[in-house]
Amino acid sequence: MRKLLVIFLLGVGACSPPYREPSALDLQWRAEQAARQAKADAERAARNKAETDAAEAARKAKAWFYQTYPILVGREKCVNRAANTLSNPTWGDVARVAISFCVAPPPPLEGSRTWVITAATDDNHNVFVDAARIEFRKENQITYWELVERFNDQEDFFLMRLVGDCDKKTWAGLTSTSILTGRYVNSTDNPTLNWQNALPGTVGESILNKVCALRAAHVAKKPNPPPRSVKSPPDFSKPQI
Repeated sequence: MRKLLVIFLLGVGACSPPYREPSALDLQWRAEQAARQAKADAERAARNKAETDAAEAARKAKAWFYQTYPILVGREKCVNRAANTLSNPTWGDVARVAISFCVAPPPPLEGSRTWVITAATDDNHNVFVDAARIEFRKENQITYWELVERFNDQEDFFLMRLVGDCDKKTWAGLTSTSILTGRYVNSTDNPTLNWQNALPGTVGESILNKVCALRAAHVAKKPNPPPRSVKSPPDFSKPQI
């Protein structure tokens, strides 16, 4: 058995190629390969560091921006859209345009200063009513414009014209439109009124109560008509001249 093993090993050794010292050309090729790999590794490390440094600088700049302009906190998507409307802006440029687009009332409503906060949604976004555009109608009804902060992927604000019935505590939408980067988009009119109940404890009930209180105050201010003068009947007991 041992003899067979020795014979097998000798056969394997006989079949193996003889060891050959690497030539100068081989050594040069290996050195060039190693140098190229080292250069690629160094460039990759430099890129990674540059990207990390840039990301950290951007994070610090963003933190500084929202600390400097706290009114824009929570409106980041709107701020990003506002920044994209500018070319090579400074942080001051971004703040100026973002405050215009993302703080109520936005364009094209920026000329009005009569929007008042009437409620807040479950996600802490404000709801405004334009006190200058409230219309008092007959039969306990009132129409008003409502502006809701959104700051989502599709819109910055949502604007609606509503009619409310202060006696029945119901409301219905007349028209609606989204506001995106200072422009009206996706306007919709409702030719048929779909009356809805203002459910207790909801934002809708809170807003309807406030606009109906304005209606009640408006009605209370109406002056009473002057009393009609009553002519005394003629006295026929006296001679008529």
